[in-house]
Amino acid sequence: MAIDWKFAAEIIELQGVAKKISLHDGTRQQETARSIIDDFRTKPGVILSDEVGMGKTYVALAVVASVLLSTKDDAHPVVVMLPPGLIDKWQRDWTDFKSLCCRDATALNGIGTKRV
Repeated sequence: MAIDWKFAAEIIELQGVAKKISLHDGTRQQETARSIIDDFRTKPGVILSDEVGMGKTYVALAVVASVLLSTKDDAHPVVVMLPPGLIDKWQRDWTDFKSLCCRDATALNGIGTKRV
């Protein structure tokens, strides 16, 4: 199956629609997310690493949101695996991401999180 995912630039603005993230950091994070999605065309996975506080969570959420918006069906779920102690934090971050970094606040409605 060919991967035809695209970064959802028309929806996602990582410097934040509420401008919580600086333009410099947001631009870097957005380019990182775009690069990860592009890498998925030729690589089975990537490792996202950086210093503490550099926005890895929002980069990962931008990738997740872009893939979900590219596939838009239940047959292609996105699985995010993390330690049990971070589940509540990531669910809060997903909610914050949708309100802070989406130009259309309803674009990701209906896309939720499930604990498995």
